Amino acid sequence: MTSIARLKIEILSFLDVTPQEIGIGIHESLLESGLLDSMNIIELVAHLQSVYGVEFSTEDMTHRNFETIDAIGKLLAKKGIDQI
Repeated sequence: MTSIARLKIEILSFLDVTPQEIGIGIHESLLESGLLDSMNIIELVAHLQSVYGVEFSTEDMTHRNFETIDAIGKLLAKKGIDQI
């Protein structure tokens, strides 16, 4: 399983959605799909910080960085988290 596939499972599990229930791809908008909103983005950030031991800066906190699973994966990689 690829790192991005594991990240997808991690995020959908956190959002309490199984991949079978939602056929969302890694490049599809989590915001437009309604899976993420401004409140649970904050919860997701806290979860990712806990799971991956990473700190997000104020500059990291943009909708673009949390728009898709792929964008989240790129943000984590930028923070030095290569093995998700």
